[in-house]
Amino acid sequence: MLYPTMWGDTQAQVSQSGNNNYGGGGGGDAAVAITPGTPQEFTKRDVGVVMEVTPTVEEDGAISLDMPSIKVTEFEGFMQYGGVAVALAGDTTVTVPSGFVMPVFSVREVQTRVTVFDGATVVLGGLTREDVRTVNDQVPVLGDIPLLGRLFQSKGKTSQKKNLIIFVTANKISPGGSLIREQVGNIPAGSIFSNPNVIAPSGSVNRSLVTEAAPEEK
Repeated sequence: MLYPTMWGDTQAQVSQSGNNNYGGGGGGDAAVAITPGTPQEFTKRDVGVVMEVTPTVEEDGAISLDMPSIKVTEFEGFMQYGGVAVALAGDTTVTVPSGFVMPVFSVREVQTRVTVFDGATVVLGGLTREDVRTVNDQVPVLGDIPLLGRLFQSKGKTSQKKNLIIFVTANKISPGGSLIREQVGNIPAGSIFSNPNVIAPSGSVNRSLVTEAAPEEK
């Protein structure tokens, strides 16, 4: 997500015609031109699930998974900052909102380091979130009557809980690209793929080397 981090100042220009431009005696027609602040610098922030994993093969063949940051970032909306801009000229008053809005994010983050065997799967949890909303409703006018107004009011509460579970499977692969320990389909473990097929939009294409014939000497 791309959003601004700095805004320019709001500019106001006032022009007035009449006998007295500074108040005290008479008024006049005023023209007010307000230029809102414009964004000047932008930054980018990833939204969603971002996970960093660094695998290390130990001497005994086990695999260490260093996960310093498993982060879930959600965009909550925009919040307006700064005060309003007011321009005065005679009997004319113009109020313009600041227009400086910034996004609000919620972040859930966990970090861990585990050691597993080749082919094992790690289940990571704990990235939970619970949203509780309270709703107060009433019939207009009748709901404001002391004591009796409770008959025309209603209150409710809803709760929503989210839990993100991540499955991470660690496998060692051979230089040829196949799994070292497990056999997948009819492909033996530790196979070397010399000329594998590549799946392209037009279909399956063999990746075999194409040699060009040398030009004949005359």
